[in-house]
Amino acid sequence: MSYKTNNSIRYLLYGVNLLFMLTGIVITSVGLTQKIRYKNYLELIEDQYVFVPNYLIAIGICIFLISIIGWCGAVHENSFLTLMFSTFLLLVFFLEVSAGFGGYLLRTTTRPTLLRSFNLPDNMYNMTWHRLQREFRCCGIVGPSDWTNVTGGGDFIELPPSCCKVPGKICTLYSKDIHENGCFQPFLEFIEDNSSTIEYVGFVLSALQIIGIVFACHLSSEFRKGYQTIF
Repeated sequence: MSYKTNNSIRYLLYGVNLLFMLTGIVITSVGLTQKIRYKNYLELIEDQYVFVPNYLIAIGICIFLISIIGWCGAVHENSFLTLMFSTFLLLVFFLEVSAGFGGYLLRTTTRPTLLRSFNLPDNMYNMTWHRLQREFRCCGIVGPSDWTNVTGGGDFIELPPSCCKVPGKICTLYSKDIHENGCFQPFLEFIEDNSSTIEYVGFVLSALQIIGIVFACHLSSEFRKGYQTIF
């Protein structure tokens, strides 16, 4: 194998490994982003919505560790390390596909799951609900009247401050400055959008991974041929 050809193979492996590391950054970033978005609403969602972002972060960390093998294989032109790298790429491929399916299942089961876990608290000053209603500009599950079932005070009860459009103002059901929409639908869309992101990232990056596997296997074969040529 010529020096020029050998260098070309090495640079191709560098490129594959760089692409692999970038997918690790993307996966880790998506996992961390989902974790941050959900951290304020852990009381309202079930455990699987926390598990999948953690799963993505774990995949991202694995990718960084595996990429070290790829760099070593390229630097030392070692066919065994390159073959090991391609084998780990195949493993990550299946992990990414499973993450994509996890996102798909979360998205398609969000409504019934949320119906089970989305309940008003006994205390209308609950911080999770206060943050939810303020950030999503909503009030109650279906509407502001849901709070009358919690407090039992009738239509003229004082609503949680986060139901008011004007901060610090006291609102009732008949106030003009209240958020009239319930929180269920916007929160449902929020969860579904985040689940879709996990789904797309898992499937798209696993497709890119196939390209990396093919290249890594080919380059391992070329390194082996070069070794046999020398001896």
